Amino acid sequence: MIHNGLMVKAEATVLIHYEGGALITPVYSNGTIVNSCSSASLIYEDDYTDEKHLFKVDSLQRVDFGGSAFHIVKGKEITGENNRRRAKRYYVNIPGTAYVNGFTPYNIVVHDVSLRGMAFLADGLAKYKVGDTVRLMFHKSKNSKRIDVVGSVARVFKISGHEAIGLSLSGFSADYINFVLEKKSEIEDGVSAATTISA
Repeated sequence: MIHNGLMVKAEATVLIHYEGGALITPVYSNGTIVNSCSSASLIYEDDYTDEKHLFKVDSLQRVDFGGSAFHIVKGKEITGENNRRRAKRYYVNIPGTAYVNGFTPYNIVVHDVSLRGMAFLADGLAKYKVGDTVRLMFHKSKNSKRIDVVGSVARVFKISGHEAIGLSLSGFSADYINFVLEKKSEIEDGVSAATTISA
């Protein structure tokens, strides 16, 4: 950020969503708490998903609660073609069923999963368009509970010559989150190090 005409780097912890922004721990510059700044960008790293988000800060306002100082930060996330999907993806190769815009079910293969999106291989019968709503169901193993997700088609592309669909997720259960975290844990534990692919 620029403070008193100088470029300053500062670190803070995001506490909660607050008044259309985020309440963060106080920001200091050379030992002095910052009351305002004229220009700033914010890189936010989510400890839960390991995702990094870049924001242009529109306002940084000091607030005091019970004698303790905090800041409210508001801004807009900066996104682009290369950073739309930052969460790590995990290769799973699981059969499933997809409903496109609520119609006929189609057989698919879930190719990879992440906490922000997923990709699947289509059977070639259904026609997918960017923006289509897809409800997708699969079982992580033969006797496991069914996992449901809902998302919109973000892109249609090819994987090894097969039609693939990239979904941006808008609805999923705790079972899906746990499934992705299990895959993440497997990678970190070295159980199946070959199954991760770069985001």
